[in-house]
Amino acid sequence: MTIFAETWEASEYQYRNKANLKTLPANHLGKLAELKFDFIEYKAHQLISCHLYERMTIHCMNQYGLFKDLYRPECLDAQYYFKTCVELNSAYGIQKKYFPEHFVGSPYARPVPQFQQLGL
Repeated sequence: MTIFAETWEASEYQYRNKANLKTLPANHLGKLAELKFDFIEYKAHQLISCHLYERMTIHCMNQYGLFKDLYRPECLDAQYYFKTCVELNSAYGIQKKYFPEHFVGSPYARPVPQFQQLGL
């Protein structure tokens, strides 16, 4: 268990009564192997959401320069994963802030009874 809730449960980001077409991705550690240079990555950074992709992008910029890294496919992928991860986290954050009852893991979520269960 972490102190600052740096890890997350997938059930906390599932809608209670809607179809989930987009979910928050777990950090894909296999993408580290795509980079063609070695760098030191700490285990603590791998648990924080989006931080792994940010570190990959920064290491690409440090290795290839600010303008040459745009032509490397693995660096383009790292930038895309980081941008997508940040956008998804901000969208889910707004939804969890203003509409917490829509998510399964929320204490405000109540099951919707079926008509047969009402006994009417």
